[in-house]
Amino acid sequence: MKQKNLVRIQKVMSQMGISSRRQSEKMMVEGRIILNSKIVTELGTKMDPETDHLKVDGKPVRIKENRIYMVLNKPKGYLTTSFDDRSRPTIYDLINKKIKMWLFTVGRLDYNSEGLLLLTNDGQMSRYLTLPQNNIERIYEAKLQGVIKKEELKKINDGIMLEDGWISKPKVRFSKKTKENCWVEVILKSGKNREVRRIFERVGYNILKLRRISFGPIKLGDIKPGELRHLTPLEINKLNLLCSNKTVEIRNRK
Repeated sequence: MKQKNLVRIQKVMSQMGISSRRQSEKMMVEGRIILNSKIVTELGTKMDPETDHLKVDGKPVRIKENRIYMVLNKPKGYLTTSFDDRSRPTIYDLINKKIKMWLFTVGRLDYNSEGLLLLTNDGQMSRYLTLPQNNIERIYEAKLQGVIKKEELKKINDGIMLEDGWISKPKVRFSKKTKENCWVEVILKSGKNREVRRIFERVGYNILKLRRISFGPIKLGDIKPGELRHLTPLEINKLNLLCSNKTVEIRNRK
């Protein structure tokens, strides 16, 4: 007899891109979820995705793989979260106008940062790409207040200690300068919270502008701030190779 593969309902809904786990739990409490003709109100309820029948707001949920991979050019002044108790704009104000499926963010960009933000409903890939031990390369462009000195660049590139740990040999190179400011390119793999800003604060510089231009093999390209684009089949394949270290057959799912 085949052993059932039981999974929490909120996990299934999250992986399917229907809603976040938190939103799914709220739906359960509100009695909006039906499993095999019974209303579900217990948050720990599990289901077999292969055999059980799930409805949300009276509509059947088709349990199938429908992976979406996208890039958002996040503008400055948006939070990387689904809710803010101070009613500040979030990236989902931009996303939900164009995509009706719930998408995870792969990592975060802070309120004042901009640039490449990966979005997907592939929870397994999202987790892999954000785990620090997987050393996924991120590249940023930063405009500094002031012109950084060569010895200060060397100090950063030799490795630098932050409050939450050591940053081992980030790659920072001088890009261009004016009389009062300069631009640098920063390559990091650790993925710590606000690490680019904190690195330069450590050596006495404020960041005036910060933009992420790549995440792993994915480049921002020329999409405008606030705009979205689907990853190409080649880009999806590169991510699959990065996560699995083997050739994976992919399809461009939109």
